Amino acid sequence: MEEVQVLGGNIQLVGFSQLDGGSMIILKKIVGGFVREFAEQVPAFEQFSLKLNKMIRTPTGEGNTFVLESSIKFSGQEAKTEAESANLFLALDKALRDVRSKITL
Repeated sequence: MEEVQVLGGNIQLVGFSQLDGGSMIILKKIVGGFVREFAEQVPAFEQFSLKLNKMIRTPTGEGNTFVLESSIKFSGQEAKTEAESANLFLALDKALRDVRSKITL
């Protein structure tokens, strides 16, 4: 079973136990800022979830491809996206932008 980290009661990070500590600190700050901003704009915000679905080793063995799934729940609705990049933070940025673009208030 994958490890779930809960931040602030309404943020879940799933499957990130394999990341180094420095990357986790940055990831938590970015996600926390996104959720804080979103919660201020949408009073009916319920929960945000981010899952490191896959960390695929490249064929050359020189790096990874990160696949992230994001989900945000608000007002009884749910928006989900998936983003992929060789850079964890680019995948995170894409996941956050995509999930925000799917929200209809």
